[in-house]
Amino acid sequence: DYNAKNLQIAVSDSTMTATWESLANVFGIYIYDVQGNIVLRDLIDQKSYTWTGSAGTYYFYVRPVNDEITMFIGTEWTYEEFTFYAEDPALYAPYDLQVDATYGQMAFRWKADKGNSWRVLLKWEEDGTPYQQTFNTTETALILNVSGYANVAFQWEVATTDENRNLLSKYVSGPDFVMPENPYQLLNLQANSEDGYNYAFTWEYASKKAPHYLIIIEDEAGAEVVREVVDTIVYTHRFTQSGMYQWKLYALDEEGNGLGFSSGPAFEVTTPTYYTLTVNKEGQGTVTIAPKQDKYQAGTTVKLEAVPAEGWQFKQWEDGTTNPNRTLTMTADKTATATFVEIPVYAVTDLSITVTTSSATATWKSEAPLFEVIITNNKGEEQAADTIVEKTYLFKGKAGKKYTISIRPMDSDRKTYLENAVTKDFTLERLYSVFISAGTGGSVNDEVNGDEYVYGTKLTIIATPKEGYRFKKWSDGDTASTREITVMEDIMLEATFQRIPSYTVTIYEVRGGTTDPAPNTYTLLENESMSITAIPDEGFVFVGWNINGAEETANPFVISKIAIDYNIEPIFTNEEMGTEQTTLQPVAEKFIQNGILYIRRGATLYDAQGHITSSK
Repeated sequence: DYNAKNLQIAVSDSTMTATWESLANVFGIYIYDVQGNIVLRDLIDQKSYTWTGSAGTYYFYVRPVNDEITMFIGTEWTYEEFTFYAEDPALYAPYDLQVDATYGQMAFRWKADKGNSWRVLLKWEEDGTPYQQTFNTTETALILNVSGYANVAFQWEVATTDENRNLLSKYVSGPDFVMPENPYQLLNLQANSEDGYNYAFTWEYASKKAPHYLIIIEDEAGAEVVREVVDTIVYTHRFTQSGMYQWKLYALDEEGNGLGFSSGPAFEVTTPTYYTLTVNKEGQGTVTIAPKQDKYQAGTTVKLEAVPAEGWQFKQWEDGTTNPNRTLTMTADKTATATFVEIPVYAVTDLSITVTTSSATATWKSEAPLFEVIITNNKGEEQAADTIVEKTYLFKGKAGKKYTISIRPMDSDRKTYLENAVTKDFTLERLYSVFISAGTGGSVNDEVNGDEYVYGTKLTIIATPKEGYRFKKWSDGDTASTREITVMEDIMLEATFQRIPSYTVTIYEVRGGTTDPAPNTYTLLENESMSITAIPDEGFVFVGWNINGAEETANPFVISKIAIDYNIEPIFTNEEMGTEQTTLQPVAEKFIQNGILYIRRGATLYDAQGHITSSK
């Protein structure tokens, strides 16, 4: 090993002296300034070198050469930095050095009384190998974003430089620090499967969950089969190809930048196993299979139902179980056999019950010679017990009560039961009374009134008003005069009516014409209508109406939906009466004097024939 070792540089004012150790005798020398320019190049045969220069920072390089001066025999250059200070370096020395280190970031801060730029020297060691890196800045702070380096110890120094990066001060050491662990560090990566092809990938984090995770799964050839971003710490995937797989996991921030990385354990995917299911039957019936497939993947659940044909009943499966519904889990090839047997002739079938309000009639089918019939109430108390030959039974009970009938086939010896009992609940119908009545001004249909009806009976009830009245409502608030009611309880309803208001229409007889209808007093019911036409005599013309003191000219005059009394006077005129009669005045006064009807309209007084008797 000819490389120069233990290189030392001593500086005095503007002169430097470098010394080193080496097995070689000849050395190549280079001196560079901070801009990378060669300041000096030399070849010497001693292990020290002295050089005088101007103020600035320089780098001294030395490398061994063979004695023949034909080639370098050292494997690397050995170098060291040195500086000739123009002023007292203490004037520029940084102070109050501080550092904040969080995972992924280093923040350095310092103070300086002189200088505009600085150099930070960062040192660390990984796996026994030392490293260092310099950073130049014009601020008294430096922030470095880094990845990795968890638990790595760092040392750092700061020196003030000029604009050409020559040192103006000596390096000042800051506090050592250790890079904290990654809070997003991925831990305990696992790939688990219960069936060999449905896998669940899980992981944990050191102290902080990342916003997103990128999972990449590769087959044994290195081809990606999955690349997916998830927000949870679990991922599931169903594989369709068997083989070995590898997976990697990345923690990502909101923008997709990496926060951490780890590889998961390799895992093997196995092809699913399939099994067959064979279903047989004995006797008459069918077996439904859900789902029905040629083959079933291992672990599949299959539901079977044995359905007997008419006249048959299910007995059992091949394993002796008697429930017609069965569930199988496919863990191997399986065979299921359903056995059906004919229903015994003595069994009671088709039991039906017809009820009334006071009785129930039960009928059934069976070939048994005798039947034990027992009827109990809803408290289980026996109400009737008989042994009969007929396949029908009449029971009398109380309306609305609930009962249970039990029928069991017996042998003719009246001791041996031939089959199990068949039971059925029933309830006798109940009767409900219906009473409807009418208030003043109308009537109701009495054919439904006062009778009793079974539950659910539908009835139509009708309220009919008398002349001059109209239907108002039933006592339950319903306003339909004809309605359908359903009997579900005792019913009592009353129809109420109200008198229809009436109004009078008085048409006065006047000179010069008549009306249709003729002058008279008429009575109309509320909302009725009436049309009145004025008919002038020969030589007269119709000029209008006096309607309750107001003028109207329409002919005919129509009353639509009357709501007040009307006094109606037609007005006719001729040449003799003068044109002033064509201007109607409201009726101001009517009176009788000496048996003559007079009408005063404005300043003019008419007799009943329309003649002017006086005028002012």
